[in-house]
Amino acid sequence: MRTLNRTEALPKRCSGNFMVTQTPPTVVIKAETSVQMSCCWDQIIDGPKVKWLKGTIELNLSDPRLQRENRTKSCTTLIITNTCKTDAGSYICEVTQDIPILRIVHGPGTNVKYQEENVLGRPDSDGVSSQTPPTKQGIELFPSDQVIITAIRCLPLLTLLIVVCYLNRFYRQLKLRAGCSGNFMVTQTPPTLVIMAGASVQMSCCWDQIIDGPKVKWLKDTVELNLSDPRLQRENRANLCTTLIITNTCKNDAGSYICEVTQDIPILRQVKGPGTNVTYQEENVLGRPDSDGVSSQTPPTKQGIELFPSDEVIITAIRCLPLLTLLIAVCYLNRLYKQLKLRAGTANIRKTEEGERGQEERDEPTEQERREEEMDEPTGQKRGMKMRAV
Repeated sequence: MRTLNRTEALPKRCSGNFMVTQTPPTVVIKAETSVQMSCCWDQIIDGPKVKWLKGTIELNLSDPRLQRENRTKSCTTLIITNTCKTDAGSYICEVTQDIPILRIVHGPGTNVKYQEENVLGRPDSDGVSSQTPPTKQGIELFPSDQVIITAIRCLPLLTLLIVVCYLNRFYRQLKLRAGCSGNFMVTQTPPTLVIMAGASVQMSCCWDQIIDGPKVKWLKDTVELNLSDPRLQRENRANLCTTLIITNTCKNDAGSYICEVTQDIPILRQVKGPGTNVTYQEENVLGRPDSDGVSSQTPPTKQGIELFPSDEVIITAIRCLPLLTLLIAVCYLNRLYKQLKLRAGTANIRKTEEGERGQEERDEPTEQERREEEMDEPTGQKRGMKMRAV
């Protein structure tokens, strides 16, 4: 490993223009603190003259708050103590060389900013501004300060969100209250009910706008109900809903129940609900009454009857019986058809074989016929010779 000579380790002597650097490039100060700036040049200069300028004005180093230290032959440091707001500005280091040629070189400058106090009103722990590059805001903050500052920044957005939600709610209330300037809508639940003897049932009627003094009528098949009947009760559960309760139900209670809501102020309007269809069931599907004698108020099943879980399983099995019976019948008939077809085919094969055997037996001559043919052959030959002779 090559060792550097003393002349190589030191800055080279000025043979041309030299360069001046300043550190740090930016400093943040506060009241009654201290700060220091360094100025260095890259060549050895004989008798350099160093000036510190604030902006374009030379600093008066006789000020007791200003101190200059020559730490090396190529560096000097400016220290400002008991800083104040007027110390903010751009500090430029000017290095002058007289021998052998007059040269004046300025550093890039150090920008000093004054900070009244920390964001949270707390001074720095050591009272000295950090000489490291500042954050994006130009201020070195505590970790907890950054969290709080982030929360403070989010406050306008949260405030805006709260205001928007409040205005939206306020608008809806105004729309509901003044909503009677337009037609309102009436709904009824449930749409279908199944009742049985001695049970009770209830149906609800609601409208979507606030109405001053609404008048509600219940109609059964276009005839207004007489609410003086002890079996009929009406409850106003909210400003936008009313409920009709029928106790000790009977077969005559079946029908279509329609809720009619009337608005008098500011304009007379009458709106009817879609209706609730109430049907009467003699008894449950399996002949068992409900456990509590009250018809379910939930929407009915596809059959319009609320059933026990076991009943649903049994009914499903009963519904599947015809399909299972048909499937078993088809499989049995298919199997029977294949057996009959197989038997018929076997019988045809047997008949064919027997016919072929009979034909062969008929085609083959018997022994008696063979003997007669053998005996007839010489006689035939003689007769042929006589015929030829003639």
